Amino acid sequence: MLLVKSEELYVVKRKNKKNDICADMIIMRNISEIYFLLIFSFSGFANMGPCIGFLESDAALSENLKLPEVKISGYLQPASNYNEYPKLAEINDASYQYQIWDSESIYEKSQLQYEVERLLEYGETRNYDHKIGVGLTGAKVIQIEMQAYGVFKPNEDSWGDVADASNEVLAYEVDKLFSFDLVPVTVFREHNGVKGSLQLFMKNSTMAKEYTDTVPTEKIGKLEVFDFLLGGFDRHKGNYIFDINGRLIAIDHGMRNKKGIASFNTNSFTSENGINFLKTEEGRKLVSRLKEISNREIFHNFAPYLKVEHIHALIKRKSILERLYNSL
Repeated sequence: MLLVKSEELYVVKRKNKKNDICADMIIMRNISEIYFLLIFSFSGFANMGPCIGFLESDAALSENLKLPEVKISGYLQPASNYNEYPKLAEINDASYQYQIWDSESIYEKSQLQYEVERLLEYGETRNYDHKIGVGLTGAKVIQIEMQAYGVFKPNEDSWGDVADASNEVLAYEVDKLFSFDLVPVTVFREHNGVKGSLQLFMKNSTMAKEYTDTVPTEKIGKLEVFDFLLGGFDRHKGNYIFDINGRLIAIDHGMRNKKGIASFNTNSFTSENGINFLKTEEGRKLVSRLKEISNREIFHNFAPYLKVEHIHALIKRKSILERLYNSL
């Protein structure tokens, strides 16, 4: 830690888990003799991670910085969070996923996605670890800073079978690239020494098999278009949910086809619900987005997850949807 004093201004350089200097902690005293914290990141987006070791108590602050004892504990935690996640800090109710989906600005949407991804990847976990569901993946909900919760799924389930985190993350990446807005933010994460995936937990949701309200066929159609593009995913009512407003959310992609999430090869898309969805205004916007994405972008985004032949198969399915839309 490096401390620089200039009148009533103190600057503390700290390090992240990779031992890289990642932030300046600036402490200023106001006329009320209270110290305020402002955090300024200067490591750059690519390597920015949550800084650790921020002083946690008034006594620690006074001892380490040789400052008079002052009551400032209420400012420490929000200050560090605001620095790491400035856009999320503007959202009071932690409805991060809905802010992403409802954003009309591509730039703002990308910013929010980036911050939520970083939050899930690096955010400090709290003392909350609750197993959920009756599936084989050993899924559990864990609490993260910034009032967020995530569903953690280990790569190996309780039966010794493989629940591939790559499939979970790829489903989100496909959703994000083509703007389906169906899959919550999902990242790779290690939790308590176990590697797996972590997906933003959608509170107050109901499994489709328990959902009693009428579901418009267009919603199911949109999901079927997504599954077709994804690679013939075997969707059932145990792997999608509805929130309290009836929004359909796609989950549980880890136990998919073991050959690879895009191994499905076909020459046609015949889903009646899916075709009806493509005729809607939302379907038109989706197809326009499909057409905007070049093969180069697809290879760039999915190469970390897929074999070359599976990427070609995905591109083929994308072309099938575009041609089908043009024929409607």
